[in-house]
Amino acid sequence: MPVLGFIAKGLDVHIVAVDFLPDLLDVLRSRAARAGVADRIEAVNASMGALPIEPGSLDAIWSEGAIYNLGFENGVRQWRRLLKPGGILAVSELTWLTASRPAELEEHWHAQYAEVGTASSKLAVFERKG
Repeated sequence: MPVLGFIAKGLDVHIVAVDFLPDLLDVLRSRAARAGVADRIEAVNASMGALPIEPGSLDAIWSEGAIYNLGFENGVRQWRRLLKPGGILAVSELTWLTASRPAELEEHWHAQYAEVGTASSKLAVFERKG
């Protein structure tokens, strides 16, 4: 919980943490209590594709290595509508840094996650989706 704890302690914010695994949310609640920030973190058991969050209600969405579950472009589209005007969407995503790479690597990742793209293609999705 390093980043979440830092944000919860350092900023006057309310954090909604979402996971579909109840056991992980229990771990989060326990760590938040030990860190003294349990009153600032709301743990929600839900699917990322069906978030029980009012559109236009979030200042920021922070997702580390999870947007691929929805597909990058679909995730950006779905989550963008949850943000307030001027809200921030921060995600980490499997991304090629160059246009060329070994064929074996390309084949492996195409079979695992066909939506892997270059950094410029990921940025283009953000630009199209606002």
